[in-house]
Amino acid sequence: MPADFIAARKPGADGRITLRTDSADFVPVMTYARSSALRERFQREYAQVAYPQNDAVLREMIDTRQAFAKLIGRPDFATVDFEPRILNTPAKVEALLAEMAAAARPAAQSDYAKSSPCCARPIRRRARSTRGTMAI
Repeated sequence: MPADFIAARKPGADGRITLRTDSADFVPVMTYARSSALRERFQREYAQVAYPQNDAVLREMIDTRQAFAKLIGRPDFATVDFEPRILNTPAKVEALLAEMAAAARPAAQSDYAKSSPCCARPIRRRARSTRGTMAI
């Protein structure tokens, strides 16, 4: 990490600094941190901004969109959203994604086979954190 970045963040009693999930901390960490584990952990924290505080707001938005779709005779909001597009149904989008994944799979498998042993393992999902800051 750049020296000015470290100097601007005073360590706590435990010797660790606290990072915020705003761009002033996020961009430098994602750009300069040598530790892929730190970058991954910070990305996960960043993705959880305002959760669970805004969960109810998001749920209300999703429910309102679903109600709107039903009101105009569509099965779901995804159908409404895709109608004016070239891929104008969720099924067409899913079919395109499946076709692209099938086309990319042989190259991806070849790349995985050539990479280090850590990348050859299956990728698994990790539990999400609910914090907006993290200490490193």
